[in-house]
Amino acid sequence: MRNLLLMLLLLAPCQAALAGSDFGMTVSPDVDLKQGDAVLNFELKYNGSAPAVITRSSVPGVQDTAIWIAVESFPEYGDNYHPCPRPADKLVIDDGVLGTMTIQPGQSIKQAVSLSGRFTKIREVLGKCDLVVFWSYAPESENGVGERLAGSIVLPALK
Repeated sequence: MRNLLLMLLLLAPCQAALAGSDFGMTVSPDVDLKQGDAVLNFELKYNGSAPAVITRSSVPGVQDTAIWIAVESFPEYGDNYHPCPRPADKLVIDDGVLGTMTIQPGQSIKQAVSLSGRFTKIREVLGKCDLVVFWSYAPESENGVGERLAGSIVLPALK
């Protein structure tokens, strides 16, 4: 019984860290119209008070598809109307990475995601139509899934 209580006490900080909002995510775009691509720079920061153990398959930068991304294009209406091609997902084979990783309080993890690497027709859309990028991320541990972080960013058409 004593060993069970000790195990629960040791696991509690990890479970609490994943259950709360101890993770934060920021994203900033780098748009290169000449290359016809945009790179989204994600930074995951862990603000918990105790180390958190998460599965390697949910670590951005370790598992390329740890962050779910979708895009939608919107045409420019009015006098400058022109249709916009709709980007489509590219088939990405990204087998899950096994094992766990310990993240320390205050630690940041970065991942750069090229939109042309994940979607077709980015070159035809970027700068010509508004492009809305939706993203979602949830850290996973062996005990379950933590609180989901999500957001969107607009890459506007150039006037």
